[in-house]
Amino acid sequence: MWHKIEALEKQLAAGLEGTDQVDVLNQLAWRLRGIDWPRTQDLLNDAYALAIELDYEVGRSFAWLTRDFMHGLRGGSGMGSFVQMDEVIASFARHQEWGLQAMALGLKSMYVWRNGQRKQAFDYIHEALEITRTTEEYEMIGWGESILCGFYLDLQDYQAALPHVQRSEEMFERCGEPVGLSACVTNRGVIHRMLGEYELALQCHRKGIALAFEVGQKDILARSTRELGMVHEAMGDLDQAHQSFQESLRIREDISNIPGTITSLTDLGRIAAKQKDFDKAEQFLFRARKKAEALSAKPKLITISLEQAQLYKQAREPELALQYYEEYMALKTEVEGEQNELQVKNLQALYEAERSKQETEMQRLRNQELQTLYDQIERQQEDMLASIRYARGIQDALLPPLRMIEQLLPQGMVLYQPKDIVSGDFYWFAEVKNVQLIAAVDCTGHGVPGAFMVVISNGLLNEIVYRDGILEPAEVLSELDKRLSYLLNQREADHHSYDGLDIALVQRDLTAGRLKFAGAKRPLLCLRQGEIYRVKGNRSSIGGWVGENRVQKEFTQVEWATESQDRFFIFSDGYADQFGGPHDRKYGTRRMRRFLQELPTEAAQSKEHLLSEHQRWSGAAEQTDDLVIISWQEP
Repeated sequence: MWHKIEALEKQLAAGLEGTDQVDVLNQLAWRLRGIDWPRTQDLLNDAYALAIELDYEVGRSFAWLTRDFMHGLRGGSGMGSFVQMDEVIASFARHQEWGLQAMALGLKSMYVWRNGQRKQAFDYIHEALEITRTTEEYEMIGWGESILCGFYLDLQDYQAALPHVQRSEEMFERCGEPVGLSACVTNRGVIHRMLGEYELALQCHRKGIALAFEVGQKDILARSTRELGMVHEAMGDLDQAHQSFQESLRIREDISNIPGTITSLTDLGRIAAKQKDFDKAEQFLFRARKKAEALSAKPKLITISLEQAQLYKQAREPELALQYYEEYMALKTEVEGEQNELQVKNLQALYEAERSKQETEMQRLRNQELQTLYDQIERQQEDMLASIRYARGIQDALLPPLRMIEQLLPQGMVLYQPKDIVSGDFYWFAEVKNVQLIAAVDCTGHGVPGAFMVVISNGLLNEIVYRDGILEPAEVLSELDKRLSYLLNQREADHHSYDGLDIALVQRDLTAGRLKFAGAKRPLLCLRQGEIYRVKGNRSSIGGWVGENRVQKEFTQVEWATESQDRFFIFSDGYADQFGGPHDRKYGTRRMRRFLQELPTEAAQSKEHLLSEHQRWSGAAEQTDDLVIISWQEP
């Protein structure tokens, strides 16, 4: 970091002229943006004035972009005007300054995200990353992946955030960018905190603070300090949390970072409320609200409204509590609900567009020579398969790593085998506080349609558990049913969507020695001293259209006292439904239960036996359905 700044200072002192001088002024300003804001302003003013004099479009655009970014970070709205930002992006494209174009798109994505326009933000950052990957701009790739990680952290989808923080670290290490690395360390700390790994989170944030202090980056220093406070709060140390939030506020006010100031004020209000200092909590949250309203920062107003509702509930002022809770729900629906519905509609529209495109292409090819027809269909199939394989990579990135689950569960085993490239069955895992939640999920359909359901259902489960803190299996299934039905418009009489899922969900208490289970058409099996015991799930699926007068489904929760060496299995129906054998029949649930009784204890051997038996039964027949099996053995 510092050697790059020193090199640019030497170039500037050497008496550069013309566009070379503009370029160095801009690059030095960008490097100093979080270290010395007054000097940064002077450099940008000089660069902008000289670029105007020389009619140097790229230099003028770079200076404007940096100044607008710093203005937005420190309290202005940013994006001086969308028209001017688009002109700047177009300017970089005309002059083939791909790295600068990607940087501008990345900054634009951050601005629109702050304003609650989430789909647009994802579009801009993906476009930026697409540009950088063709130019090997490692630093820009690193920042793009870091921005994506931040988006998923905001959405509390920590499994989706993880691969992006890993890729950003890799890019920053390649190009030696310590500022980026310090941001990555902080992001890792956030993920550890949300997974309940508090000591690892503390280590990350202390390292992030040291790195940010070393390179003089006050913005990242303030964020790392704030995140350290979040860990102390999660651990119940409210005094330490207050101290960290107060220091974060001091830094952010010192550098005039108003969005960050709003966050720190909100944190301090929440801590004061927990400490029963309601007057101080009210003051902090009032200050946060005024600043958020001035910025029209709807996502921040959502958080502030909820904190105010909880404050007045604690202070026994029910009318004010209700007022702010209603405001919270209205803002939340506006910012998040519409985006969720739009995301689902976009997925459905993409699928229909691809199918329509294929049908149109096939009709056109029928009028051509047979060889031409064959060649074009083959190429089209290759393109489609490439797209689906890419989608498989996205789907795998959304799901937790198999190895992680197998390590966290005693003698854990996860057998996951899609019928096609992408799957309609999936496994799911969460560890919160002292409980683990494990699920085997069977969505309607397989292949591409099933994959859409996997993306939606996985996101809803993460939202219910990680964001809303619901941990009881029956309550999770009830919420999942309501939210999935809402997203798929299954309450509407004229919208007959029968899509849904079957699921077996287990809560494993790491301290109490018991399991809780709830299922929607899927069972839990327990192998105890050679005998198989089955706990049935409810007869209702999750989702599925039943009209406007749908009856609220009830999911039964069963508690099971575990014993040492108890072995548990949850699974989709894919294994039992496989056709094969001498009479081309289904493998069947009874045969499957008998086979499970004979499995070896060691997890890797169990997986090999299951795969071998599946191949033996199916023979030359193709796989009938997606399959997933999860097992573990209590120590």
